[in-house]
Amino acid sequence: MKCRNCGRQIEDNSIFCNWCGKRQIKEKYRDKDEISVPEPVKLASGNYRIQLRREGINIVRHAYEQCKEDARAARRKWLELHADDPESLSLGNAIDRYISSKDSLLSPSTVRAYKRYRDLYFQDCMEWDIHDKHLQWQAAINKEFKKGHSAKTVFNSWHLCTAAMHAAGVTPPPVTLPKSPKKERNFLNYEEVNKFLDAVREKPCELPALLALNSLRLSELLAIRPTSISPDCKTLFIRGSRVLNSDNKLVYKELNKTDGSRRDVPVVIPRLTELLQNVPQAEFIYDGNRKLYFQINKVCRDAGLPEVGVHGLRHSFASLAYHLGWKELSTMQVGGWSNSRIVHEIYTHNADLYTDVEKMREHFRAENTHNLLTRVEEEQTES
Repeated sequence: MKCRNCGRQIEDNSIFCNWCGKRQIKEKYRDKDEISVPEPVKLASGNYRIQLRREGINIVRHAYEQCKEDARAARRKWLELHADDPESLSLGNAIDRYISSKDSLLSPSTVRAYKRYRDLYFQDCMEWDIHDKHLQWQAAINKEFKKGHSAKTVFNSWHLCTAAMHAAGVTPPPVTLPKSPKKERNFLNYEEVNKFLDAVREKPCELPALLALNSLRLSELLAIRPTSISPDCKTLFIRGSRVLNSDNKLVYKELNKTDGSRRDVPVVIPRLTELLQNVPQAEFIYDGNRKLYFQINKVCRDAGLPEVGVHGLRHSFASLAYHLGWKELSTMQVGGWSNSRIVHEIYTHNADLYTDVEKMREHFRAENTHNLLTRVEEEQTES
């Protein structure tokens, strides 16, 4: 049978959906003995009292049996009114169900990130019932931000919480999230690229660094096999990627980040062609040393260059393409960018940096020259 709330397949005659927790069969109470209530407590006045905490009422009667019977009737009425209410579901359980339902559909690296958010953030809220309309979610968000977590981390963690709520059929509460400052993208400019090539030569990280500089993402260069290289070593066939899973182990997946990521990349760096001719005959040509980011930044630091990391070298490819007159579309196709925003930002940044700024400098140089000539003429006239 299918859940009448989320539509997923569940076992026949299920009372609750094991995905979203929605009640499937309305429970009916035909026999009064099926309704359990606490034992009456005898008061100093001689009366008997039963406190029904869930219903929020007290039943006080002169006789023991009458107190118990009226308590059953009150509870029966409450259960009938709330028969369609969803089962209590904590935020932690909702997230666990959501991750489990997406485990085979999402990238292993995404599942790894989700589990990390589940274990590290909003820990004070994991036992909260997501159906409760009176919880202070905004205060919880503010608390996470005050702990020193970045705005992006709080945003991503809350996004997982709301995704789990949606999957459980619960509308997330309206909240305000902290704004994240725009991350500045570091990359090497036209002149710095050549300096980097000299600095990284013969270093242990040279091969993966040049693969990144040739437009590859980290996940893509980790998945390069000997069969991914053309016989003349002038083309790379990008098919699949390797990412860290929830066990912190590199795993191969056939799909790339986007449809445009599956592509043939021309090798444009002569030194890279040379290195590809002597790659190790292993399943993957790079073993995935997790210190690559720090190794690249050390090379940059020692050479007096900006610390760009692995992804910054990929963006440096777009910077170099701009200086060589490539069109944005060509850069997108080779780099596997499905969205032109990043490429356009880099192109615009370079245009501002190397064209407009130079024009302004030329203006001031011309103005200084004009002022100098004017002063010389004035001095000659006075003499």
